[in-house]
Amino acid sequence: MKTSELKQIIKEELIVSSYELMFESVDLNNHYDFEHARKNLWIFNDRKGIKYFIIIHQSLYKGDTKAEIKFGWVDENSKERYDKPPSYDARIFNTYMYIFLNEILKYYSEYFTEFYLEANDSLRHRLYRQTLNKFLDKNKYSIQELPEKNTLIIRSN
Repeated sequence: MKTSELKQIIKEELIVSSYELMFESVDLNNHYDFEHARKNLWIFNDRKGIKYFIIIHQSLYKGDTKAEIKFGWVDENSKERYDKPPSYDARIFNTYMYIFLNEILKYYSEYFTEFYLEANDSLRHRLYRQTLNKFLDKNKYSIQELPEKNTLIIRSN
């Protein structure tokens, strides 16, 4: 096995381990302070001052009852980005999940019957699924998976 192949395998194993550790350390009460900046936008800064956001898009799906939830960050050129940020910690994920579960689902379920969460990769998809399975009120919501698209659909019951 080549050194480059071995480095890639080790890198992938470290990424998997970091996601598993993140899931084990999910604490929705340990989140950053955030601001509900607009009707469909929440923003917060991490400990390094990087700005993150969560936004509701409804124009990507037909009908008025479906919404896509996007997690992102703002780069040094004030450009909104949806890829991996330059740094990441568990409190960022906690903040995203807190806002989704305790703000968006709580206050926007009367407007939308389906919320689409699309992950950038299969590991994030798994992290979202595990977290929602742990914290989502199953009496009020159900989860459907579209694994080929790394997407979860949360529906009001």
